[in-house]
Amino acid sequence: MSDGNFVCAAAQQIGGEKPEFKDFIGGIELFSIYINQRINLNLPLNNSCLEMQEGLEHLYRHEKKIKSLAEKYHCKSKNAPPETKALLETFSKEIKNLLKVD
Repeated sequence: MSDGNFVCAAAQQIGGEKPEFKDFIGGIELFSIYINQRINLNLPLNNSCLEMQEGLEHLYRHEKKIKSLAEKYHCKSKNAPPETKALLETFSKEIKNLLKVD
């Protein structure tokens, strides 16, 4: 992934020089907000779709690590207090949903 990619840059801002996969997920979420705002303002998307695709492909190439991250949060949810259990389960499901291809 190119250093100029929005997802990559956001992940580096979140996670530092060597961002983790959760940082890339955060970068994708932030980028989707950016894209939605451009759509709401009737602004052109320019190369946004290509940048998003590049970010998702980066995550998809590391599918096993993403599945492991999702499983980690799922396991944490089993012993979590009720107020955080639902959040951990939801986050785990959302991570797994990133791997689905329509």
